Amino acid sequence: MRLLILPICLTCLMALPGWADTCPPPLEYADRKAALLETLQSTRDANAGRFLTRELLSLLATAPNRKAQATLDEGIFLRRAGDLDGAGDVLDRLVAYCPEFA
Repeated sequence: MRLLILPICLTCLMALPGWADTCPPPLEYADRKAALLETLQSTRDANAGRFLTRELLSLLATAPNRKAQATLDEGIFLRRAGDLDGAGDVLDRLVAYCPEFA
């Protein structure tokens, strides 16, 4: 019986309004982003610039939770597919859900 108390409590908490719709704070990459941008601005080599840009973009494309990541991935997919209106709608949902990240 005791083993069932925790799962039941967690289930009740998750059912509360706002619990599942709250985006956690963005992941702390500020120092890494700043270092990458500084290195990118001072690089004179195109290959190094491409590598640093890919690394920076991978940091920026990492959402704080699965729901935000799925929404971001969907928006990126739609944008690449040429559905700019659909991508805009999806990314607007991301901003509404997770404004600190977006």
